[in-house]
Amino acid sequence: MATATAPRLSPQDILGLVEKASAMDSIEIKMSVPDNQRMALADIGIDPMGGQIRQVYFFDTPGLDLFQRGVVLRARRNQRDDDDTVVKLRPVDPTKLPKKVRNSKNFKVEMDVTSAGYVISGSMKGVRKAGMVLQALNGKRSLEKLFTKEQRAFFDEFAIDCPEWGELIALGPINVIKLKFAAPGVSENVTAEQWHYPGQIPAVELSTKSVPSESHRLALEAQQFLRAHGLNASGQQEPKTRKALEFLAARVASKQAGGLKAEAIPSAGVGGRGSSKAQGAAAPRARPASAKGRRPASSRAKAAAPSGRRPASSRTKAAAPSARRTSSTARGAAARPARRTSSTAASRAAAPAARRAS
Repeated sequence: MATATAPRLSPQDILGLVEKASAMDSIEIKMSVPDNQRMALADIGIDPMGGQIRQVYFFDTPGLDLFQRGVVLRARRNQRDDDDTVVKLRPVDPTKLPKKVRNSKNFKVEMDVTSAGYVISGSMKGVRKAGMVLQALNGKRSLEKLFTKEQRAFFDEFAIDCPEWGELIALGPINVIKLKFAAPGVSENVTAEQWHYPGQIPAVELSTKSVPSESHRLALEAQQFLRAHGLNASGQQEPKTRKALEFLAARVASKQAGGLKAEAIPSAGVGGRGSSKAQGAAAPRARPASAKGRRPASSRAKAAAPSGRRPASSRTKAAAPSARRTSSTARGAAARPARRTSSTAASRAAAPAARRAS
């Protein structure tokens, strides 16, 4: 059987890669190991017993609406470590990101390079306590609160025309074994990941990462190491995220065809995203006014009393009672200060009722 040849970077791709590399935080060189080269992995000194087990979950709609719009939501459970989450935009133009995002210690811009091409992604990462991913999956924590406040703000600003949190389902898990090792002749550590898809041969990816200024030298070192062990980037060099999402979505579609319903992850009820959102990569999405109606009644009453409607004297220490106090407390508070004029006392006593009416 003839071995499929992977597509190669065109001269235009290489020129674009060089021009954009300086804006990256890191460049990661990746290779998917073809099925017919798996036995060669035994010769490079990988000991799977030293690997870390991970469980990977994605959150999207059954039709992968987020992924189709260049957004990836992922959460991982890590053996003997904290959970972690990521909100990723791919592709992304780092020159169009605001400084607040670019300067965040949790945000990274990476260029993933394979023999077939490259893609630039921006990832807002978060570390969560071990067990929080399971809490979200079991309905004990809303999906929004699984992600950090910074990640939610990043998602709200850049995930344009995307589904609601409450419309998303959990896709997964996929069990992954991750192992880092020192490869002779390669200046940076090499990472091997084996992704286990039920009913399929596990997918294996090798990768190494460096700062942009060292990426060309590292690519040559990695290539020489792989060739010395009978490994080369033949066949389809498919990104593991795309393969994982398409595999998991197909499983959901199969279950739905059998009459099973895909359940959405519990949501905290944050306001919806309508079709009237501003367009463009950096346009923030406006929350509809109906979102406020979901707060508890006491919060609504408190928020409904604008400070501009109070008399000037209400800014003093003995302020008028809030709408949450009982009517008897309000009457007592209105009658308490003897030094106020009767008109001032009457206006203060009437203020809570006016606010309630508003």
